[in-house]
Amino acid sequence: MDETNSLLYESANRYRLHLDNLRWGLLAGYAGLMTALVSLAHDGQGQPLCNNTSVNALLLVLSTAYFWVLSIQNWFYNLWARYVRECEQLLIAGKRLPALEVFAKKEGCKVSPYHPAFFLVQVVVGLIGTYFLVALVYEVLAPFQPFSTDSSGITRYVAAAPFAVAYVYGHHLALRYWDRLVYRKILLRFSNIYDPERRGAHSRRKSR
Repeated sequence: MDETNSLLYESANRYRLHLDNLRWGLLAGYAGLMTALVSLAHDGQGQPLCNNTSVNALLLVLSTAYFWVLSIQNWFYNLWARYVRECEQLLIAGKRLPALEVFAKKEGCKVSPYHPAFFLVQVVVGLIGTYFLVALVYEVLAPFQPFSTDSSGITRYVAAAPFAVAYVYGHHLALRYWDRLVYRKILLRFSNIYDPERRGAHSRRKSR
């Protein structure tokens, strides 16, 4: 049992460190992407890309996707960190360590993507997405009255504000009700951590 416990603990700790590197690597990739796009900030006519509806739409999609990739990846990191902590406590008590699938089924619903060291990153990426959303709505409204007659663009910013609030609040709700909206709907169904459980349930349904 000691050899099995040692193998489980070493593998869990090694994978936790891998996930930590992966989430920061994803952030570096996002920063590199944004930097590259800023460096190409003008089109062939010398117009800023921030005034281009298609570009704003693309950047909004990328920022939103990155936000959720980072959030889900952070959930995985928190799950593995909790698993490592559980293994340490069981090793001290001289007990057998649980398999990850067993632990994930028991504790997965209690884990959130929140982590003090990474929460600011999620906020920054979310705010960048909000900026591109406002820029997109601003450009979409440009041809319409009375927005086209407002040279300062204030009315377009005011009109875009509800979209920005809804965008931010939607992210907030998903993070706050992570178990109900993300864990049960997405992670429990599609994460490979729960593959053995899904395969078993699928086999039982077929046997009936």
